[in-house]
This record gives sequence, C-alpha cells and structure tokens, in this order.
Amino acid sequence: MSSVRRLSVSGAVVAACLAGWIAGVRRTGDSVNVALQGMRKASPTEEMGGQKVGSVPPGHSQESATTGLVLKRSLQTPAPVPILGPGMRVVKDPGSPTLPQALPGRRIPPRVLSKDLNSPGLPGLAIPLPEANTLAHVNFRRGSFGHVQRDSGEMILFNPEMILVRFKAQSHVAVLRVEPDSESLAIQKMLARSDVQFAELDVYQTRQFVPNDPSQGVQWHHSVMGSHQAWDRGFELPNVRIAVVDTPFQMNHPDLAWNTVDGWDAVVNAPVFASAGIAHSTMCAGLIAATINNGAGVCGVGNFRILPININGAISEMYNAIVWAADHDVRVVNISWTGGDSSAL
Repeated sequence: MSSVRRLSVSGAVVAACLAGWIAGVRRTGDSVNVALQGMRKASPTEEMGGQKVGSVPPGHSQESATTGLVLKRSLQTPAPVPILGPGMRVVKDPGSPTLPQALPGRRIPPRVLSKDLNSPGLPGLAIPLPEANTLAHVNFRRGSFGHVQRDSGEMILFNPEMILVRFKAQSHVAVLRVEPDSESLAIQKMLARSDVQFAELDVYQTRQFVPNDPSQGVQWHHSVMGSHQAWDRGFELPNVRIAVVDTPFQMNHPDLAWNTVDGWDAVVNAPVFASAGIAHSTMCAGLIAATINNGAGVCGVGNFRILPININGAISEMYNAIVWAADHDVRVVNISWTGGDSSAL
C-alpha cells in the first residue's frame, strides 16, 4: 500500500495534529491490541434468545486473566445502547431503513472453523481489507457488539466474529471471519503462527475529547504556529487534498464550502456529495481549511481542498479510509479518534 504523504507546507501538519492524530502515528502503552494471550472470557451469564454467550474456550481459566481484560459477546444489544466515548452514544433509529449486508465491490469473508485456524491454506480464506465486507455497518446499526472490559470497568466494543490479521506474505491487512464467541482463541492461534505478523480485534474507536470551554474558538494557535509568516508566502493551495475521517463535516458550511470537494463513505463504499455535518468533524475541518480571506468566520491553515471520509469508528473502516485517501491523491489524513495503538493502522 502506498503511504499517505505528509503535507510539507509550514504549519499544516501542526494544524492537523491540533484536530487529532494523523494516520500513521503510533502510540504505545495501554494497548487493547492483543495482549490477548492470557485474556479470559466472561462466564456464560449473558443469554440472547435462548443462546448462551461468553463461554470460556477449552483450556482457558476464567480466573487466569493477565491483561486486565474480559472478552464478552453481545448480540442485539438492547437499549440503552453502549457508550462509545465521552458524550457519545450509538443511536439506534427504529425508523431508519435496514442496511443490506451486501456492499458493492466487497466480499463477506467465509466463516472459518476453529479447527481450521492452523491450516496452511488459511491465508487463502482471508479477505484483504479493501475488498472485505466486515459487516461492521450492519452490526453498528443493530447495536451488535463484542465487549472488551478492563479491570477499571471501561468497556471497549468490537466488531464480532471478524479479526484483523496481517499475513507476512500479503501486502494488506486481511479479515478472517471466525466462529461466534471464539475471537480471543482465534487471535491466540494467529499469534502462534509463524506466517502472521500481528492479529487484533476490529475495535470501534472513540472520538478524542473535545473541550467545552467557551473560548475554544479563539485562534491563538496561528501565532504559535507561525501561520501569518506562512501566509505571506501564499495560502491558496488547491492542489493539496486533506481528508477528515469521521462522520462527515458540514460540507455546505459558509466557511468551508469554497474549499470542500466530494468525499467517500468507507462504511458503504460509496461517494459522499453532501452532509449536514456534526460539530466534531466540522471543527476539525475548520481548523484545517476554513476559507482564508473571505471576510467571514475563522481561518484555517490554508485554502486546501478538504473532503470527508465517513466511518462509524471500526479499525477496518479507518484502514479502508486511509487506503482510499492514498489512492485518490490525498496528502494528509486527519483521524481525531483513538486507535493509534492499532498495528493495522
């Protein structure tokens, strides 16, 4: 995969960092990324439609946790839906149309039985992410999540049955669809294979914290970044394309419309031509490319071409967003979410 090139104009990368981390930056530390060896599963106390979930696989003690995580599975999570981050909830809209499982140009991975996870032919059953339909769009809408719980009580949600694997002989991260309730065991088996570089859950990430301070709109950062000196050399940069990976921003915003171009929906694999937007992504887009010298609003860093790439928050969606951006002449990808500790990214 060709990497997403970084913008070289003075101050632009800094602005993108103010809005969040740029794709490719890695964090270390409190990683859900698996350290799943030694993870235990929850006891089978959850029951959905007569089917017990959360059972412990053979040979795994419920009391042998070493990572401070508990892996559970939740199907058709009833209201209230889980909290994804500070102030953010997944809202299930009963009146919205049912999403089709099929997506244009993508394939649903075949389910692999646990007994076949050691097979030499396993890489042939994995679907590369740009081609894989992980069903994350359906599970997100239904509120069907797997749960990873820390000792602190923090609940992390993941896309059930799908694990992300990088086989050393393949150029892309791939998706394996495993048996229900076997994600932990499957990842441990993947990590034990000599042909696997890494394996992890398809975790739904959360937006980074946005302060509610009333003066956050005061643009003190331009003087710190040296924006005015850069603008003396020019600020019309229509050939530089920057993507905001999030729920799409308000594309017709008076201070953004001049610099906005059509984007992409990484969830359903389709173009984005218009969006009413949300505050988080619109703020990020404004920090980067609010129109300069138009006599209104605020100033971004430059008059770049800004575009949205829609995600719900799954790592697989972020990966596909970055690949699409790199293939469509995007110079900088802004992702103001958690997930920097993901090996897939």
